[in-house]
Amino acid sequence: MRLTLRRDDLLIAAVAFGMVALYAAVAGGGFPLDDSWIHQTYARNLAQTGQWAFIPGVPSAASTSPLYTILLAVGYKLGAPFMLWTHSLGVAALAGTGMIGARMARYGHADAAEERRRVGEEVADDGAGGTAGGDPAEPNGTGFGRRRPSPNAADPQA
Repeated sequence: MRLTLRRDDLLIAAVAFGMVALYAAVAGGGFPLDDSWIHQTYARNLAQTGQWAFIPGVPSAASTSPLYTILLAVGYKLGAPFMLWTHSLGVAALAGTGMIGARMARYGHADAAEERRRVGEEVADDGAGGTAGGDPAEPNGTGFGRRRPSPNAADPQA
């Protein structure tokens, strides 16, 4: 699988940056919940002491999101300002989620449009309501992908 950037990815990244910057400005750059500070404390201690602990020397398991804590610890190890690093992770996560969501919507929409087109052709071909009702004799029971003659094809008078 090849990762490629699309034209709208830049827009999604810009919107993500704008939303995080707006939040940081309105919130004074802080964090909304105590969990955020718990993750920061675990990350700082992990980076500085190598211990998974809220209080150095007292191992504990209060970090509910280990991957996030590890990502935050990388910032502490690099010496990055923790607020900047944390909000940068937020921008990256929001932008990545937006890009993935946009691709899912684009491909899902294309698949749905193709399916509607194909079903529409089948309905037009048989003139008797199409195949969307399904056919128990078919392996998947959907009726898609197979054209059947109209039920009235055997009776020219009907």
